Amino acid sequence: MKFIRNTNRTQRQRGYVLNELVLAVAIIVIASGAGFVIYKTLAKDTETSSQINGIVDFLSKSKETFGLSGGNWNSFSAANMIKLNRIPSQFTKDATKIYDANGNEVVFKAPAAAQGTVSFLMRSSEECAKITQAVAELSYIASVGASGSESSVKTATTKLDIDAMATGCAVANRVLTLAVR
Repeated sequence: MKFIRNTNRTQRQRGYVLNELVLAVAIIVIASGAGFVIYKTLAKDTETSSQINGIVDFLSKSKETFGLSGGNWNSFSAANMIKLNRIPSQFTKDATKIYDANGNEVVFKAPAAAQGTVSFLMRSSEECAKITQAVAELSYIASVGASGSESSVKTATTKLDIDAMATGCAVANRVLTLAVR
């Protein structure tokens, strides 16, 4: 018995149809767009976490340096923090100024005998709320809002006031001011 090959049979075409290619490209574009959004969110959260860690470290080093022996906050200043090499790794400095993780100057207020006061500029209201919640309990007094008209969010005798924090963080040019003992 002989087998005869059927030469009339059409061969199946190889390759992709245009619709398949368009669908594949669309899936790749959507996936990369979603990946970019996730990346940006994670990067922003990492920046905020770095800022929180820097402020916590800054407060800790301030207390260790100036709060010992009953507190000598009269010498609490950027120049003294720099001279004593008490700048957290997340911060940078020049000869007389300290800058936070975002490059904003850390502003020292005239210190009182019993406490040191320092302010940090917050870039977004979300960052402001996260940082305020994380570091307010470490401070003696905390306020947040526009520079010069901050709302008190924590005092020596009260816990964090979430409503005052939300109001203070909602304004433009928001500043977190912390008093440390």
